[in-house]
Amino acid sequence: QRLPGVKILAGGPQSTQAKIDNIDIIDHFVQGEGELIFSQLLENIESNDPPLPKVLTHDKNIRINLDSLPIPDYRDFNIELYNFKGVASELSRGCIAKCQFCSETTFWKYRGRSAERVLEEVEYNYNTHGIQTVWFIDSLVNGNLKELRAFAKGVIANGLDIKWTGYARCDGRMDLEYLQDLADSGCV
Repeated sequence: QRLPGVKILAGGPQSTQAKIDNIDIIDHFVQGEGELIFSQLLENIESNDPPLPKVLTHDKNIRINLDSLPIPDYRDFNIELYNFKGVASELSRGCIAKCQFCSETTFWKYRGRSAERVLEEVEYNYNTHGIQTVWFIDSLVNGNLKELRAFAKGVIANGLDIKWTGYARCDGRMDLEYLQDLADSGCV
């Protein structure tokens, strides 16, 4: 009401599962991955084309290459205002498990980013914005054990003094030596 020209968008699992109670207060909500839809929506608004539908759905058969996404731009974001100078990032999307109770497997199929690309993003934010913490928002950071370990070893090799965290499944292949590499890289 205060800013009638502002567009309000919603997304995430609740949108995908159509569990939003009052859609009247939202201009658009996105079901599925939002990057391509968000770009399309911005182009639509800027060109004054006819409005897009309220519900915008990403085709599950079109899989975004996560390594192709640009490094997030935090230049206008004051990280100093927060107790932990941190950013969110992702190593992967989806999950390798097929749990019947979870919507993750219907939301998207598992795919990950290369350790090299994730490390490039973290190092950029470390050097440019002084981040100290990375919250990996993945459903499963250890879906690809090789890439997770390569990321951890890259953090150590590049001397990045960070803390990072994320959700993982118990995996017997993650022995003590593997877990030590994660801890040495700042995993908490």
